[in-house]
Amino acid sequence: MRNSDVRLSCIELALFTSVFVLASCGGVQSDLTNSAVSTAPTLLSALSVDLKLSGEQFSSSKAKSSCSSGGGTFQASGKAKGPFAGTFTVRGQVSEALIFREKFEIRSGSRSIYGTSYSEASGSPVSGCSKSGRLSFDFPILKYRERHPKGSGTGYAALSGANFTQGFE
Repeated sequence: MRNSDVRLSCIELALFTSVFVLASCGGVQSDLTNSAVSTAPTLLSALSVDLKLSGEQFSSSKAKSSCSSGGGTFQASGKAKGPFAGTFTVRGQVSEALIFREKFEIRSGSRSIYGTSYSEASGSPVSGCSKSGRLSFDFPILKYRERHPKGSGTGYAALSGANFTQGFE
């Protein structure tokens, strides 16, 4: 794991530190300690819920793509909106058999989130190449995985000309 993969915000760090300090107390505060120890997993779980991509959306009007005999490749960067507002970059490929694969990175403040999206011809995807050799596609059902923290879900992606959109549910 790289140091830049996950960084806690000041609020998350303060909550984690408070739970740790409370859980470490002893003596007459045993009820508080037991409460803090039992609450710690809940608070930590709440912190990780914040790291899900549900509602995240990518948009770019400067995507690049190219076609080859077996499909095509694409790359895009632009604005990320949602729980991790900031910027994104994606690189991927679409095979002739309508198999979509990409790697993405979201930069939101000091936090970086890395993951992959993929689809194996589900949800009636379409893909094609223009006469100028540009790839276009619409994948209404994708699966994604985050590398750290480990998370997964579904989403969609579309490319038309230089316009790329992607969303996570």
